[in-house]
Amino acid sequence: MNERSNENKPYTIKFEPRDGYLYVYGYAKQDSFDTSLQFWTEIAAYCKNNKFSKVLVEEDFATDTSITEKY
Repeated sequence: MNERSNENKPYTIKFEPRDGYLYVYGYAKQDSFDTSLQFWTEIAAYCKNNKFSKVLVEEDFATDTSITEKY
């Protein structure tokens, strides 16, 4: 698995190209709107740069965003 971790990011992300799709695993101790936005933007960029049109994402975020942030 291709792991991308950066001390500036509030999450760890791993990319694994599989037969016909991209598998992504993400881990974070805490979720927020900013964390989710950064996480999904990185996935979209990876898919675009590597020409993946199908992706399966598994999130392991210890907390959920608040109702206020969801709106």
